[in-house]
Amino acid sequence: MGRGSLPVREAVKRPVEGPVDMPVEGPEGRRRQLLMAAGLQAGLWAGAACWAARVAHAQPSGAAAAPGAAADGSPQQRRFSGRAVHAETGQWLYTEQHQQTLRNGRWVGGTIRYVSPQGQLLGEKKLEFLKDRYVPVMRTVYPLLQEEEAITEVADETVTMETIKAGQRKTREVARVPGLAVDSGFHVFVQEKLEELSAGRAIQMQLGVFSQFDHFRFRIRRAEGATAQVIRLLVEADSMLRLLVPSVKLAYDLRSRDMLEYEGISNLLDPQTRKAPVVRIVFDYATS
Repeated sequence: MGRGSLPVREAVKRPVEGPVDMPVEGPEGRRRQLLMAAGLQAGLWAGAACWAARVAHAQPSGAAAAPGAAADGSPQQRRFSGRAVHAETGQWLYTEQHQQTLRNGRWVGGTIRYVSPQGQLLGEKKLEFLKDRYVPVMRTVYPLLQEEEAITEVADETVTMETIKAGQRKTREVARVPGLAVDSGFHVFVQEKLEELSAGRAIQMQLGVFSQFDHFRFRIRRAEGATAQVIRLLVEADSMLRLLVPSVKLAYDLRSRDMLEYEGISNLLDPQTRKAPVVRIVFDYATS
């Protein structure tokens, strides 16, 4: 990605409504499918960063207490980082700086900063889990591009998404369907399903995507290489989109429920090639 890399989202002019299960025929259909996939990748892999190593918002009975949890319920702060490198070359691309606010062991809010190796701020996200543990109210600002994306409201039946690009603000309401997770809420969703995934069960969910103002079906399943303490997962589109959208590999610590590794498409595009590299992120909790 190199010096001066910028985080951007590939906006698609026409949102795709409903799940995509069948291929679209003809050159125009193929073009629209590729555009939609590009936008979906940007929204789904909201980075490495959006899923990265969060403390569980709600832990099942018998699960280990979240690191930093206070017995009296007072807010606690937790900090950690993730180093993203190019999956093939090993080149250091950016660092994720996480600051979390926890209450009773639950992740209730915080910030995520994306910083280049030269110390340049590429983006900053602020979020709160107010009404839905899988859908935070949040806003990510990309200062160099003067672009933003946000969830401004979580209502009973809808989620309001907003994007700002090229000075234009777009706002849409997306149906709040069962199993919906958006942005960082995906990580909480995975954490709550770790026991089922560890037992070998595949989990389906609906993932909200900013660039499409829509949600799409995805499937999470256990991958090879698991140990007694670490589970490895594969996340892939549960439709024909899996032919266009690369899968993502995750590793979780079963005891702490922290994400240990992420490997997949980055949400930070190279401004010269306009392509998102495949990255590998390893998280460091030594400062938590």
